[in-house]
Amino acid sequence: MTAFAILLALGAGVFAARPAAAQESIAVPVGDFFFCAESFENGVCETAVAEGTTVTWTFGGAVSHTTTSDDALWDSGGISSGAFSFTFDTAGTYTYHCTIHPAQMRGRIVVQAPEPTVPRATAVVDLVPPATPTSGPGLPSTGQGGAGGSGGWWVVAGALAAGLGLTTLGAGYAAMRRRGD
Repeated sequence: MTAFAILLALGAGVFAARPAAAQESIAVPVGDFFFCAESFENGVCETAVAEGTTVTWTFGGAVSHTTTSDDALWDSGGISSGAFSFTFDTAGTYTYHCTIHPAQMRGRIVVQAPEPTVPRATAVVDLVPPATPTSGPGLPSTGQGGAGGSGGWWVVAGALAAGLGLTTLGAGYAAMRRRGD
């Protein structure tokens, strides 16, 4: 019964629903000719996030810009001030650019899947002590003798003596055959 309960508990752990990832948000600044920071002008702004994260591009600057997915998943349209958000629900790498300034303004969002949760197995062992041999009414004697009894040492001694005798006979017979007797 105990083993069944353990297997049932382990099975429930394997099939239990995984808790939903916490909804996170991250901001990516957009300025005149850059994503992330001015140092990324003519470079690629890379941002790593977890699945389910909402990325918000915050626009500020003198001219309009866009955040546009290279594979048409989103397009903010031209914005000079304000914000645009997109939620990334699937792991993968998403590249984007500004359609007004595609050579200077490029970015990459790397969405990472959560680490899978692995149920841990716990072994439970029921230790049952061995039964103590007893004798009583209706039960045969175990032959173990009592405390201080003679036990069966004489059986072992007899077997050793017989083995030694057979070995000696065999050696003598082999020697006689070699001599031709």
